[in-house]
Amino acid sequence: MHCILVILAIILAYFKADWKKWERYYPTMLYISVGSFIYEFISHSHFH
Repeated sequence: MHCILVILAIILAYFKADWKKWERYYPTMLYISVGSFIYEFISHSHFH
C-alpha cells in the first residue's frame, strides 16, 4: 500500500507541479523537513 501511494505521489508531482517556480516553495519544504526531523528526534527515545 505504501509503495502505491509513493508512486502515485511521484506521478502527480511530475505532472501537476510547477517546477519552474520551485524557489517559491523552498521555505515550505524546509519547514516540513525540520518538523519531521524534530518529530523523529523527540519520538525516537519514546518509541524505540
